[in-house]
Amino acid sequence: MQAHLHGIFEARDLLYDDEYAALRMSPLFAFVTERGVVSNHWPVGASFLQAPGWLLGRLAGLTLVGDGVSERAATWTVPLLGLRCWALLVLAWVSVRVHRWLAARVPRARATLATAALVLGTPLLYYAAESPLRPHLWGAAVVAVLTMRWFDAIERAAEDPERARQSLRRPLELATYVGLATAVRPQLAILVVLVAHERWLASAEASLVDRVKLLATHGLASAAAFVVWPLLVLRMQLWMYGGLGDYSGEVSHQLRAFLLSTHHGALVWCPVLVLGLLGLAIGAAQRRHGALILIGLFAAQIWLDAGTREIEPYTVLGTRTWAAGTAFGPRKLLDAIPLLLPGVVWLSRWLDSQLPSEQRRWRRRLAAATVLALVPTLLLLTAAFVDPKVCSSVLDPERLSIALSLGFDPSNWQLAWDQRALALRVTLSVATIVGLPLAVLVVAQLRHGPGSRPRAASQARRWPWLLVLAAGIAANLWLVWLEARSAALLEADPQRMDRAAAQMNPWHEATVSEIPRHHALLRARLGPEAVPD
Repeated sequence: MQAHLHGIFEARDLLYDDEYAALRMSPLFAFVTERGVVSNHWPVGASFLQAPGWLLGRLAGLTLVGDGVSERAATWTVPLLGLRCWALLVLAWVSVRVHRWLAARVPRARATLATAALVLGTPLLYYAAESPLRPHLWGAAVVAVLTMRWFDAIERAAEDPERARQSLRRPLELATYVGLATAVRPQLAILVVLVAHERWLASAEASLVDRVKLLATHGLASAAAFVVWPLLVLRMQLWMYGGLGDYSGEVSHQLRAFLLSTHHGALVWCPVLVLGLLGLAIGAAQRRHGALILIGLFAAQIWLDAGTREIEPYTVLGTRTWAAGTAFGPRKLLDAIPLLLPGVVWLSRWLDSQLPSEQRRWRRRLAAATVLALVPTLLLLTAAFVDPKVCSSVLDPERLSIALSLGFDPSNWQLAWDQRALALRVTLSVATIVGLPLAVLVVAQLRHGPGSRPRAASQARRWPWLLVLAAGIAANLWLVWLEARSAALLEADPQRMDRAAAQMNPWHEATVSEIPRHHALLRARLGPEAVPD
């Protein structure tokens, strides 16, 4: 991701050999493809969402050079601090948006508890504060907005299908957000089902002929809006591999391990997910619109994330384990977790339908279950803060119990604080140049954005997706220019990629050859079924 950010916005090319050399990039992903360019498998959509923090951080770095900050730190370290600042602001923005949306539909105390569960009971806080380069926070933010806007749209479509049917804006808006989510995490492309579902409800009372016409015309328009952001990923794949890449190879699914293993198992590291799934199940039992679709989409994400395929030299997107290497719990599932938000609403409405005595009983049970479900995740968050190796070690039950206790040792906190201490001028520079303007932007959006009333129709609420669409078009134009410039650079230096291949590819092959040893460790600590032979 750093190579993307530096290459796309500063070096202004798609060659990455200079970036990988400067970063001392892991040889697992540093190789020259058969097309003769350097591979970079990270989805490029996240880089455009990360750009404000990174670029302002780069500006902060420039102001610090010569004042005890090296050129290397100004190029790579200070921009990363700026990105972390931006990621935390985005997390705050998502939290406020989700809380407002829930508070308009459920009692405020339940909205507060559910928002806390989203932030503290999942890896969301970890990937904002500790690993903002990963695409998952950014994907989760987009899916959160998509889910809330979809839920609003289907409620209106169910209440007034004739009026909803006349609105082309709603499917275009939803399709734009799905497209952006796909550019961040391609496996989220299946969320286009939500766009189709909203149009299906909106056309429920139309005649068969009118319904077919509406679905066809609105479907084509929505497809055009959807494809804008994923085109970035396609262009990158064509540039690096000459096609969609080599996704061949046998895939095995470690579903039980993905959900229940002490080594990053989703329900072990984030047990609060059970309550979200319970809400979706209650919605399905009550025949709520879209509940079965959300269950199916979430199950599909789990199925995809539990899959493993061996990495071979020059294979695209092979995965060693279902844990995806360095991870905080269900890392790859984080983007889809906001799909559980409607479950909170359905669970709350079910609770309100009970007799008063049953309401009190179930309210206490669910509140206690939610608070208790946050405890393991919070302990693991503190463990990952004081010892980052927690997120890369193979954790059997004994090692997991040790990790859960790390936060209780004051000396661990002191060591972590000493390791993370920054010079005051660096902190002030990042806060002033990155934090202040972006915080003003976030506050302004929240102030003029959607309020607590679910039917508020302010312009600030209705049209942000147009900015997202325009940004996608601009990003595609920028990428076209980058490709042309990169091709010109290669033409001026025909041996450049040969030199890169001689340096990178043998190193990459040697690293890939170590994967069987890693699998042997997984089987030794977690059992023979942890990974396939």
